[in-house]
Amino acid sequence: MVKVFDISPLLAEQAAGPGGADDLPPAARFVLVVTALGLLILAVWLIRRLAHGRKVFLHEAPGRPNSLGWVHVAVIVGWMAADRVLGLLAQVGQRMPETITTEGILGAIVMYLFLLAIALAAAQVGFRRGVVHGMGLSTRRWITDTARGLLAGLAVYPICMALAKLSTDLIPETFQEMHSVLVFLNEDVGLSSRLLAIAMAVVVAPIVEEVIYRGLLQTALRRVLGGPWRGIVAASLVFMVAHVVFATDPLRPVGLQAFAPVFALAVVLGYNYERTGRLLPSIIVHAFFNAVNVTVALLEGGGGEG
Repeated sequence: MVKVFDISPLLAEQAAGPGGADDLPPAARFVLVVTALGLLILAVWLIRRLAHGRKVFLHEAPGRPNSLGWVHVAVIVGWMAADRVLGLLAQVGQRMPETITTEGILGAIVMYLFLLAIALAAAQVGFRRGVVHGMGLSTRRWITDTARGLLAGLAVYPICMALAKLSTDLIPETFQEMHSVLVFLNEDVGLSSRLLAIAMAVVVAPIVEEVIYRGLLQTALRRVLGGPWRGIVAASLVFMVAHVVFATDPLRPVGLQAFAPVFALAVVLGYNYERTGRLLPSIIVHAFFNAVNVTVALLEGGGGEG
């Protein structure tokens, strides 16, 4: 299955030329603006947390009565492991394509929607109050949740940028790779293909992955491990590992520069879910983060011609 890497593309230029910021390409300028806004929001959040530190510990996190347990964790992790194994077997004796195709994106969307249907059915049974009131797939406070998600997405962006830069400097280039969807968006593809890729990255993937990773997996891990933060960390580790891209050699994982940024993003996604008891803030954070990366890819590729 195609998965979207939630990682900030690094700036090609590390410093402005003689003309200042005007010499930066559009993609670098966009990242600079988003990062500056993110640092401002992050600073405000840190000041507020210093004044109200108890909220960080999630002692008053909303409860989500459910019957999820190790069986559900095993099923989700097992499905991801099987997905990896099948992908590796398909690559044996073949060269992994540098990018995906329009058909591959369409197939990924169909698979995502199939998984969403299964996840929602499991949630309806596993949560005492069902999908909406139990798991928290509710839009009753959509304005507040959307604002919260956008602010959190901006705040986590500079953190992920810093971790991505550090990881890129420390990890050998052999083990680095941009996700195939971002490569695809950088190419000269048709408008319909481009819109399909954007829809998957910004709409479909955030909804499906938040339902599975936060709604089901994190809830189950919170219950069996005994605490919100334990569930967040454990689910974030699974989310991080699941977003590794494998090359032709099954023993040589690439895209390792994404590990730290993806883990940081996952922690923020999980924290917002626990703080509100609703999935919409996490979905918005995820969608916003992907949208920033998609925008950077499009700006780098000049938008492409349909």
